[in-house]
Amino acid sequence: MMRSRVAVALATLLFYVPLWAQTPAPDPAARSSLPSRPLPPAELLSELRRGGYVLYFRHVSTDFSQNDERMKSFEDCAHQRNLTEKGRAEARAVGAAIRQLGIPFGRVLASPFCRTVDTATLVFGRVEKMPEVRGGPAAPANADRYAALRRILAAPVPGGTNLAVVGHGNPFISVAGPPYLAEGEAAVVDPRRDVDEYLAEAGRQGLRIRYVVETHLHAGFVSGHRELAERTGAEIVFGARAEAQFPHRAVKDADELPLGKALLRILETPGHTPESISVLVFENKGEVVGVSNPHPHCQIYATNFVFKTIELEAEAQHGRSLFRQIIQAEEDDGRRLLVRRDQALSFIPYFARYPYETYVAPRETYASLADLSTEELSDFAAVLRETLIRLDNLWRMSFPYVMVLHQAPTDRAYPGFHFHIQIHPPLRKPGLLKYLAGPEIGGGNFLNDTAPEEKAAELQAVSNVHYTQSA
Repeated sequence: MMRSRVAVALATLLFYVPLWAQTPAPDPAARSSLPSRPLPPAELLSELRRGGYVLYFRHVSTDFSQNDERMKSFEDCAHQRNLTEKGRAEARAVGAAIRQLGIPFGRVLASPFCRTVDTATLVFGRVEKMPEVRGGPAAPANADRYAALRRILAAPVPGGTNLAVVGHGNPFISVAGPPYLAEGEAAVVDPRRDVDEYLAEAGRQGLRIRYVVETHLHAGFVSGHRELAERTGAEIVFGARAEAQFPHRAVKDADELPLGKALLRILETPGHTPESISVLVFENKGEVVGVSNPHPHCQIYATNFVFKTIELEAEAQHGRSLFRQIIQAEEDDGRRLLVRRDQALSFIPYFARYPYETYVAPRETYASLADLSTEELSDFAAVLRETLIRLDNLWRMSFPYVMVLHQAPTDRAYPGFHFHIQIHPPLRKPGLLKYLAGPEIGGGNFLNDTAPEEKAAELQAVSNVHYTQSA
């Protein structure tokens, strides 16, 4: 049982590159150690075998009927919370799994508590007791009691080996943010800061790096801003909320940074944290869908829950792209296709709920719009533009709709989730709405009394030049 637990743990270890050695510890509520670079198990194992990482282990299962309140020293194991026999078996199994997988380790550092020292000894057969892993005293109040731990986790590790750190849950969440490591869980820290790729790219383009702009306050990102600034003479730019203790320019919303003939204007989004795991981008167009501002605009809702429609799409994939199968079915049929390009297409799906409900999608599977290449974005934008023109041309009017970007949630990887846009026009005819009545509201099923092939044929027959631009 423990062997399977270890295998799962190693397959889901957390990857993040620390800012911890370079700034004071930010508010834990503003950070998360959720994976910033989730890897498939085989790739993760390959990386760990190459080395260069810090693996932070929380001690294995303990006896919570015991506590540390009466301990006289770290060697006073009789008055501490100690490992259970189950925990000792877990530690031995973790060690056996690590050896079987061939993951190399050099130094093994542990908090000096008996439960962490015992965990390290049982897993690795050796240990270096280090009070810095535990952190400074809780009282009197210490604003940065885990500074030494941040430095340990941020220090480079030579290739060919990994550093093991065996500690507790509270120090780690204080340094890295949620989630809280359970007993026996581990996290992988990537302390490398790959600034050479920025220098190489600037050299290829014949450019000079003027600014190093940090956009995130939490720890889950690749940075190296101080090294990059030192090697290029660039100015480090941080949001004013960061309160960094090194030379930098603090900027706030609407500040501007001159860059050649361009100006970079700062847009502050304080709600942008990993707690926003579902980001819904949509555009409402037309008075009939409740729009009060006539100018083109969209809205973005970032929530700490996953919107139900997105959740259902994500759960339906089962590791494969169901949407790719829908695209293939539409291309095989051909009658409902509207606009086609090499990298993208649009169509009225065979299961359309509204008469002119239309999907716009890249051909390849990506979790979000941000993942498309430049070529794919170009085709996708062209398909979307022509699709909207055809809708306007149908009745030579500004066609109302609700347009929604369907993107994967950000709390974890969703293999097979296929980013696409759904367009929901409420009109059946000019001035005639498709009302949601008993079957839709009461029964939960849409009834569409039109054939999607007929509606697609109507849109195929109109011009791809907007009626306001035609002669």
